[in-house]
Amino acid sequence: MFCTGKWFQLPVIGETSFHPIGVPNSVSLDFGWPGIDRSVNPTLDEVLAVRADQGGRFATFLDGSTDADLTRAVEVLENGTATVGDYVSVVSEEEFEHLRYARRDLP
Repeated sequence: MFCTGKWFQLPVIGETSFHPIGVPNSVSLDFGWPGIDRSVNPTLDEVLAVRADQGGRFATFLDGSTDADLTRAVEVLENGTATVGDYVSVVSEEEFEHLRYARRDLP
């Protein structure tokens, strides 16, 4: 949830805060991420609902994207400026690696 918020929802589609249940990486905990509430304790169903919503919005964006959309420069908190296409790649890679970890280490 945090990755999609950081690399897609805020910089690409212009949301102004993260979902409260997002969890930043341990190196960036003190950055001051807008909307993050480290005291929440969501249920699995709540987490899955947020993930489904984020994935749906990401897919909708990709379905309607043009080359111009992907070459637009945007800024990510803590990481600087790059193209939307670069950030789409980051989200895709993170999703792939988390899925690979889950399938390898969690069954």
